[in-house]
Amino acid sequence: MMLRKFVRVGLQALRSPEYRGRVRQKVSNTWQDSGWHGIGKLAAGFLPAPRPTSLAQPGQPSQDSGAQQYLAAIRFAQAPHPQWHRPRQLPVQALETAADAPKVIAYYLPQFHPIEVNNQNWGAGFTEWTNVTKALPQYLGHYQPHLPAETGFYDLRNPDSMALQVELAKQYGVGGFCFHYYWFGGERVLEMPLNQFAANRQLDLPFCVCWANENWTRRWDGAESEIILQQTYALDGWKQFIDDLLPLFNDPRYIRVNGKPMLVVYRPGLIPDTQKVLALWRQLAEAAGLPGLWLVCAQTFGLADPRPLGFDAAVEFPPHKIHDRIESAPTPELWNSGFTGTVWNYADAAGEAMTRGKEPYPLYRTAFPSWDNEARRTANSFSFADANPAEFGEWLSTCASYARETLPREQQFVFVNAWNEWAEGAHIEPDRHFGCAWLEEVQRLHTARKPVPATLPWAAPDARAPGAAGADGARSAIVIHLFYAETWPDFEAALLASDLTGDLLVTTTAEQLETVSAMVKTRFAHAEIFAVENRGRDIRPLFVLLPLLIARGYAAVLKLHSKKTVHREDGHVWRQSLIKSLLPAPQALRGILDSLDHYPSLGLIAPQGNALNLQRFIWKNKTWVAKLAAELGEREGWLDRTRPWFAAGSMFWFKPAALAKLLACTSLQNDLFEAEAGQVDGTLAHALERMMGAAALSAGYHLVDAPTAVALGSKSRSERRKAEKKWQADWSLVGRRRIVDSPYAAPSE
Repeated sequence: MMLRKFVRVGLQALRSPEYRGRVRQKVSNTWQDSGWHGIGKLAAGFLPAPRPTSLAQPGQPSQDSGAQQYLAAIRFAQAPHPQWHRPRQLPVQALETAADAPKVIAYYLPQFHPIEVNNQNWGAGFTEWTNVTKALPQYLGHYQPHLPAETGFYDLRNPDSMALQVELAKQYGVGGFCFHYYWFGGERVLEMPLNQFAANRQLDLPFCVCWANENWTRRWDGAESEIILQQTYALDGWKQFIDDLLPLFNDPRYIRVNGKPMLVVYRPGLIPDTQKVLALWRQLAEAAGLPGLWLVCAQTFGLADPRPLGFDAAVEFPPHKIHDRIESAPTPELWNSGFTGTVWNYADAAGEAMTRGKEPYPLYRTAFPSWDNEARRTANSFSFADANPAEFGEWLSTCASYARETLPREQQFVFVNAWNEWAEGAHIEPDRHFGCAWLEEVQRLHTARKPVPATLPWAAPDARAPGAAGADGARSAIVIHLFYAETWPDFEAALLASDLTGDLLVTTTAEQLETVSAMVKTRFAHAEIFAVENRGRDIRPLFVLLPLLIARGYAAVLKLHSKKTVHREDGHVWRQSLIKSLLPAPQALRGILDSLDHYPSLGLIAPQGNALNLQRFIWKNKTWVAKLAAELGEREGWLDRTRPWFAAGSMFWFKPAALAKLLACTSLQNDLFEAEAGQVDGTLAHALERMMGAAALSAGYHLVDAPTAVALGSKSRSERRKAEKKWQADWSLVGRRRIVDSPYAAPSE
């Protein structure tokens, strides 16, 4: 009723400036008295105009349509989202985590219980919920307020609250909490939740801490104005700092690297003489019987490389490192004409983060489900609009692939910002609108990571030509299925012209083994020639060799085949164009290889003009495609939400790890490839051609086309940056919704 009255007053103020002046102070005082600080500013600026929108209530008088739409928007934000909401899975049980999935660590905010310093500065009983519940949408599509579902408005003084959080974390595969740790020159605040967690060993979830070493201010920005608690860095205080942490470091649940407790520092650039201080911390830890400390700096406020400061690793803390690399969104339609905040598109943030190259130091990637501090900065917030679980899940998956590609197993961490930063709109705890959808994306890292078998039961080649040399430590390989032996000159010429070095593996039928071997080895003496059954076109032979490619550790593999497309008159033209795109001139080829090496989340490169959308070109393969998606561990509807692409013609560069998940699919394990009968569509092989890009995406890898890959491997930083933006625009979730056709294939949509 209070909200409805507020809207009615605002609408009347639209029509009468005199009335607006009289009520301005009264409305502001009313909201101040009710504890909704800052809404008086919103009252003055709240002048919504009638607008056509799907949220409008039909049949309302035109003068009330703005109010009705605004109320509908608030109701929509507090109701289950029709597409994304996921209820909690029952029965409740801890998730069996995948052996090769990185450990997911969520930042944890303990400010959900009253403390004296907050009572004095914000009013009696202040907690994070005080801010959260006052937030209102400022523009069309603005998701506010964020209100909890499963956990309710918990008070962390109640031990049952944290017990439920741990239960949820374990159920959905969160591997640990990183508690924000507030220590101000010997004074700790918000320590109760962490102390209770440490005292209760039944809360069997790993944890670590992040020292939030910035000032507490009334502006929530850690700056030097309006300070509530000031951070100090006295040299004689460091022993107490480490002594206060030792009970946590000695907890068996504490997260360690090489036996060393991991300590994250939020703003390392504020610590004077950082290298000297870190060395002292390590000495104090060793004197206390620890093997040392694993010190991690957060990449905040422009800091990137941890090594000059003496840290062992870095961890991302987005939106730091993102908001200054993307452009803000166009001004949205405003509910509140007084809104002065900044809005970015979540898709741009996720796309920028997913297309980063590897760093020369250990880096723990981080994703946030959404971010919006409207609750703390009324009508002047920073927000990322249109966040959704699918894009968060894709971002999270690329963080995981980065960890697998660049870090030793013990350091394969992926961070999430955050478990419960409700006032910043950054939480994977269930909310009323999305339910457990954010947590389900964390769960995907495990359910979609089935153990990859070392081989397939049937995958041993039927024979190998005499004299095969095997791998010589090459980083790359070329795999060619040569069913039509007469096409070999095309491949021979392209390989010689490209000057590509690497292992050459050729599959053919048993009947042609001797002929093909003699033909290939004339110019490529060390080539390995394998005989395979004539079934599953060029796709089954690839999976005969894929376990070998993985075992040898190739960083890049080129898949080619003697494509004739006999039902088309231009089949030979198509084959030659595919080969030319994937085996370009040496400098361009170097760019392709360098792109695969530099970008951990790049997993598959399609020929120019032959990267197509799966759904648009699915043809008669829907049943097989849906079956394979389920066997990959993806939920129903995943393909429609993510819109994967594939390399038409089934020739492409790839990382073996990007396709490894397919080896665990039941259809491949049981060798369900149909007998060859001249089929042009609808077989397992045709479905797998379309699912290569989807399998890579499911594993946390992206597909791009060859020209983009060449540019990504450029020596020019500006050219690489342009290519990264093209990758973001064309190949991230939003870009994959564009329509591209092929001169060689008609769409089925």
